[in-house]
Amino acid sequence: MIHGAVRTPFYKVWAAMKYRCHQPKDKAYPYYGARGIAVCDRWRKSFEAFAVDIAAELGERPSADHSIDRIDNDGDYKPANVRWATKREQAANRRGLRWLTHNGETRTMTDWSRHLEISRMRIEARLRRGLSVEEALKPEARPPAGRKERVLTAHRQTRSLTEWADCLGIAKGTISARLTRGWSVERALSK
Repeated sequence: MIHGAVRTPFYKVWAAMKYRCHQPKDKAYPYYGARGIAVCDRWRKSFEAFAVDIAAELGERPSADHSIDRIDNDGDYKPANVRWATKREQAANRRGLRWLTHNGETRTMTDWSRHLEISRMRIEARLRRGLSVEEALKPEARPPAGRKERVLTAHRQTRSLTEWADCLGIAKGTISARLTRGWSVERALSK
């Protein structure tokens, strides 16, 4: 054992990694060990081997914001399948994410939302309505200069009429017609 290593954050990373993969009592076990994810024998048996391999493969931890991440989310913890990653990078490596390819570039829906400054809810709503990825990722339509788009508040949320229409999958014209007939905002936004 490397002298004093037990008290280091790096040692705690190693111990937690082993525990979640090999101890059914660990609360994270269902997401790791129960899925068949393991720590390679070399690392499981020796903190020193883990420390040496990480130093050789990845170098020093870039910052306190970085931790060990598996490149293949379904693969084991082993030298060829780990990297240093931030929480944001790790979040993009989760199961169940929606990946979209646009103009030859593949990103998560959340990344496209940030990159294009389009709400993720709007992208989801557009895709649910059957629009192509290219159509779903088109920039927001802006109202003509000098003309403000109608803003509605319902269920403690304030959005433009276009945003409500996209989010709920109801045509803008339908919502406008309902409001013109005197319907309450909540009723106009119901399906």
